[in-house]
Amino acid sequence: MKKRRTGQAAFLNACLLLGLLVFFVGVFLALFTASAMGRSRVIRGGGDGANCQYTITSGTDTIVPGTTDTGNHCVWCETPITLPFPFVLYDQTFNAVNVSASGRLDFVCANDPANYLETCLPAPPNNCPFDYTIFPLWAEWSTSTGQQGCSTWANGCGIFTSISGTAPNRIFNIEWHVTNREDSPEAGNFEVRLDENYPNKRFDMIFGSITQGLNTSLDVAGVQGPTGFVTQNFCRT
Repeated sequence: MKKRRTGQAAFLNACLLLGLLVFFVGVFLALFTASAMGRSRVIRGGGDGANCQYTITSGTDTIVPGTTDTGNHCVWCETPITLPFPFVLYDQTFNAVNVSASGRLDFVCANDPANYLETCLPAPPNNCPFDYTIFPLWAEWSTSTGQQGCSTWANGCGIFTSISGTAPNRIFNIEWHVTNREDSPEAGNFEVRLDENYPNKRFDMIFGSITQGLNTSLDVAGVQGPTGFVTQNFCRT
């Protein structure tokens, strides 16, 4: 994965000033059912300026099913995958990402096992800082196969991907099929959609069939970059 640019400090200082002008929308999503899926659209602020804060707006959308199994079937573990196109997050470009069973995309390093580490953003370091991390729904999930709730989907529990559209306007869909850690019959799914060519480096977080009682730990959603750059969607206890 790409190292941070040496000129990053200059970008950070410029964007901190610009960030004062950005209107942040904090969205609390009360977990949706399959008939009304919640969407959080995340767009980098500041026009073409690198490394600026993201803003979040709410809406509704439909999960695009993942069809390719990443091989992630576990608790507190991550699986590295290659992205189908370079993706820009803050000021960095990435060609791969670590998908976490706990509901994160770790672009810099694998931060699992993160046993009971869920916290409101900004999250403190674990194995390494949570810099350049997307948190679609960070909680105590399991993607292990054979659990009761896994029969909800034909392809069972896990993290699955698919691609929508054609180059240079593709969307990479990353879908989680999860249950509680303790072999729960309740199951839920959510998704991150990475946009290849949107000018302000958009990504979407889609919340599917998730019931209020599915997870009793902290539920956190948002995005975290280098120090001083974080946008939290919600933090629900």
